[in-house]
Amino acid sequence: GRTGAAVYRENTNNTHMIKICGSQTVLRAELTAITAALTLTDPNTHIHLYTDSLTSLQQINKWIHEPWTLAEKHMDLLNKIGTTMHCRTAATHLFKVRAHS
Repeated sequence: GRTGAAVYRENTNNTHMIKICGSQTVLRAELTAITAALTLTDPNTHIHLYTDSLTSLQQINKWIHEPWTLAEKHMDLLNKIGTTMHCRTAATHLFKVRAHS
């Protein structure tokens, strides 16, 4: 089957379904959703981004602090996330939440 991703925007009460390009993995879906959430939000607006993917948060943290330690597999998304976060003028907060069951 195909892997999917979605972004829920509380301020508009809208859910955006997102197509996953490339390898169909859970990590790629999580990173795609984070990328979409960042690009859908005005860079001058504070964002609180919640994810149940600890691996995604760890990969983003590595991209920021130790990029040489990352494998190439999802670098396209990590580069997009990192550069988008860097170019934002408002605060960006990433939070780990409990996974759904």
